Amino acid sequence: MKMTDNKHDDDPHYHIVGGGPVGYATALLLAKDGIHSTVYESRASVVDVPEESYPIGVNARGLHTLGLIDPSLAASCRDTGKIINAWEIYGGGGSKVADLPSGVVYGTSRARVNLILAEAALRPEFASLITVVNNYRLRSVRLAARELVFEERLSGGGKREVVVATGPNGRVVAADGCNSAVRRAVDEQDEGFSCTVTPWKNEFRVIFAPPGASAPGLDKTVHYIFAGFYAATVDMGGQQTWTCVVGARDGAPRAERELLLSEDPSDANVTALRKLLETRSPLVAPIFGDDELRRFFGRRTFRGAMVQCSRANVGEWLVLLGDAAHSVLPPTGEGINSGLEDAAILAASVRGAPTAPFSEYEAARGADVAGLLSYASYPN
Repeated sequence: MKMTDNKHDDDPHYHIVGGGPVGYATALLLAKDGIHSTVYESRASVVDVPEESYPIGVNARGLHTLGLIDPSLAASCRDTGKIINAWEIYGGGGSKVADLPSGVVYGTSRARVNLILAEAALRPEFASLITVVNNYRLRSVRLAARELVFEERLSGGGKREVVVATGPNGRVVAADGCNSAVRRAVDEQDEGFSCTVTPWKNEFRVIFAPPGASAPGLDKTVHYIFAGFYAATVDMGGQQTWTCVVGARDGAPRAERELLLSEDPSDANVTALRKLLETRSPLVAPIFGDDELRRFFGRRTFRGAMVQCSRANVGEWLVLLGDAAHSVLPPTGEGINSGLEDAAILAASVRGAPTAPFSEYEAARGADVAGLLSYASYPN
């Protein structure tokens, strides 16, 4: 099936690939200026399921972008999150070796921010300008023809190919993450574009305590780093819940790495995981019961990559935002915050240079991204 954008007026239609926080933030900011967009998302819906997400911190720049859309969005992020007063870093023996005071970053989850933005897109003042198309997975991009090729999952279980011809006034915003299909297509078809993708040396999984469970010795306003494990609270059903992000590093002992990536919830693996938690993060280990440790082995793992592109735009037809353009490591705290900032700068570029917004964006954002990637390369 082929769909064509037949708009012939002077106002472009923005085709946004990816319904994550950056994609929705871009659509909402464009709508604030009366600009139509379509968001294409591979999932059936956006839901706040902490087990399918991970804890993050939204800093002043991320909150600023949410506030540009509507002050109530920044307020919602603060109200459902938890102020991070500090990060405390512990060595392998369980003793604290450093702390970093904060008091300005709000701890939450990526899924929560995504839901805040997705629900905003349903408001009457935005819904007339934003079309959301779910169950659309991008398969390829045809740069010369200015077409996007999707696989649509049908309600009956089947699939079909949908080709979106963006037309003379269509523009594409790629916000489809560090494994961006858009970026791969640009790398293959644009001889002037180059990209380096360096896989993270860590793969992550998350353990969750029961909602509201107490954790003697731990402070909900502090995020803890225990020799590669990261403990923090996230909101689950209105209650702050302790989580532990467990990292399986490439250079770790083989038995440890195999354990942390195993899908076998055997008694032996549960016992081994508990022993590892007690060794690495003794303050956190007691709050996780055996049933939760067993569920750990059935959860998805998260592994991304460092992404560095020679430029973010393909003329005035396509631009890469967020992790699709400059994915970094989680310890930098920059993933969602730099992505949201991308959306704000793009919206300002559209206002300031409506006929050449993507070139304007690249000029405004390129140096910042280069600096971010230089800084972010060290923790890997």
